[in-house]
Amino acid sequence: MADIRPFRGIRFNSEVAGDLSANLCPTYVLSDEELRALYDGSDYNVIRLELAYDWSTAASNEARYMRSARTRTEWLMAGALKRDPEPSLYVVEEAFTELGASYRRIGLVAAVRVEDYDAGIVLPHEKTEAGPTEDRFSLLRSTWANFSPLMVMYRDGPDAPVATLLWKIARREPDVVANPPDQPSIRMWCVTDPSTIGALTGALAGSQIYIADGHHRYGAAMLFRDYSANDLGHGPDAASQFRMMTLIAIDDPGLFLQGYHRGISGTTEAEVLSLKAHIGAVCDLEEWTPPQNNVGLAFEHRLAREPESKMVFGLAGYEPGKFHVATMKSGPPRGAGIAESTDYGRLHGEILRGIFGPSRELYVVGVKHSSEQAVCDVIDGESQFGFVMRPIPQNMAEEVILEGKLLPVKSTYFHPKLSAGLVIQSLEGEL
Repeated sequence: MADIRPFRGIRFNSEVAGDLSANLCPTYVLSDEELRALYDGSDYNVIRLELAYDWSTAASNEARYMRSARTRTEWLMAGALKRDPEPSLYVVEEAFTELGASYRRIGLVAAVRVEDYDAGIVLPHEKTEAGPTEDRFSLLRSTWANFSPLMVMYRDGPDAPVATLLWKIARREPDVVANPPDQPSIRMWCVTDPSTIGALTGALAGSQIYIADGHHRYGAAMLFRDYSANDLGHGPDAASQFRMMTLIAIDDPGLFLQGYHRGISGTTEAEVLSLKAHIGAVCDLEEWTPPQNNVGLAFEHRLAREPESKMVFGLAGYEPGKFHVATMKSGPPRGAGIAESTDYGRLHGEILRGIFGPSRELYVVGVKHSSEQAVCDVIDGESQFGFVMRPIPQNMAEEVILEGKLLPVKSTYFHPKLSAGLVIQSLEGEL
């Protein structure tokens, strides 16, 4: 059973830190320009804890972690951050516009016991890399805090008992309101009533928790759990054994799944020729002429017209100055599972890995957060190939999770990202 508990969150104090809206940041930052804007926007933006970048020097990672820990201590001593007096659950409503339509998404921020995957309670769907996991673990060891929640999903009961409780709470006046730039508008309610807490945790106790965003951070949480229990003797109820998560119903209409795209660079001439020959052998290629602007988005719209039963992707770099829609000629290999049958599983398993091999693939294949970037990097000569990918259908993502298999790294992009800094979890002492 999922062990979901309230905790004494640490939150920004507006009397010292100013407007909360300027102090939040996305849980994933996409560019140096966005980083600079967050730093310039507030002396108390949580990016100074989550990343702790030093613009004045090429500081080592170790220095970053120490700087983050020092900043956290200074903000607590100055009163910019304050710990709530009693354990709470936090109900968060996010409002945003997507493709011209307005949406409201509701989630529950709670401390969830860190479980091994084979326990069948917290379930992943993507592979991870050692570097990012070690980075987040080092931050935990330095700061003893989680600054951003994991985005996780659950399937609500037939009568939606959890959503019913959350929306009932959301009819009250909010305790917190924030409108961070380029992020959803936020309203938040602190829930301290024992009967309401019991109803929510009880309704969620039998749920399986699917990681949507935060596989590397959860891997770091498992390392930190073991480190604090084995090396420091922490008991099972210590805060270090729990991880702050935002639980969102998998069928919430405000939970969108977008594509993660691919770019290839640093390859040899022989590898380029081999990849072109292999793509030409296994795919039907349709030359496609894009509009002058927003090529990536137009590519996405073009791919969306293809049936889900086909494995299809957009391709830049196959011929100089041209774009193609590539459709694999055959279906998945006999006996392939759901994960291997997705566009991502087939691209990596049947096309890229056959040319580069697993270790080389990690070096030459990069993730692109937008289709426009995947295409423009080829046009600008920064990538040799760009692959525009369709999002995995939401029901297929759940099937992959329940199948117990893993997709390639960065195959799902749940949108919009959560904001970091709304609530901070201390890992010191008890919850």
